[in-house]
Amino acid sequence: MKKMMTAIAACAVASLSLAAGGVTSQNVVGYSTAATPAGFLMYSAMFTAIGGGSATGKLSQITGNFDSFDNIQFIDQYGNAPVSYQWIKAGDFPGASVDGWYDFSLPVNAVDVDLPQGLSYLISTANTNKVLNSGEVRDAVISINITVGGGGYTSIGNPTPTSRLLSRFTFTGLTSFDNIQFIDKDGNAPVSYQWIKAGDFPGATVDGWYDFSLPVNAVDPVINAGVGFLLSTATAGGTVTIPSPFTP
Repeated sequence: MKKMMTAIAACAVASLSLAAGGVTSQNVVGYSTAATPAGFLMYSAMFTAIGGGSATGKLSQITGNFDSFDNIQFIDQYGNAPVSYQWIKAGDFPGASVDGWYDFSLPVNAVDVDLPQGLSYLISTANTNKVLNSGEVRDAVISINITVGGGGYTSIGNPTPTSRLLSRFTFTGLTSFDNIQFIDKDGNAPVSYQWIKAGDFPGATVDGWYDFSLPVNAVDPVINAGVGFLLSTATAGGTVTIPSPFTP
């Protein structure tokens, strides 16, 4: 439990009981803040609606000291962003009566869409700011179906308020040279890793994630709380499973 209390900036614990394997019953709410660069941040919502019991959060749970017209983009399988919403401060644009997320109509309309846990989104900010995510920590395994193939993208993330090793994410249905990419503030992917099955490339002795050296080296990077990345897959039909944040 100390790990959770350290990772979450503030928590209220309604009930808990500890066992040898960790927390067996809990109702934890809290919030987490992260710095946004002047540019892009791949972000995964870490909290669901309080008392909702669902596997989704809401866009309204992501706030911060955004500037008007900072935006959040939903990346599709082609790497484009056909859906996006903009943050507008009250009075900065016709129809914006309160600070919040709005569509791109004229006048704008306030929006509050579902954010399924385990997926990630691209936040674009004009200046260095803070993003605040608050709600309930859900004690559940998260499973994401990979529906994109042919080198297309699925936006994945660490939806827990604790850092996890990449090896804690269980992938099925991957083929050698499927890869994950970490987007930087300029929208580029300077860090990426490839999945290789044992024997498919020099240096790959076990199925797993490897760097792009020759021969390759196995990697197991830390995925910080709320960090998102792009998964590129050659075929559809696989899954990504993320353990409960209460699982060691």
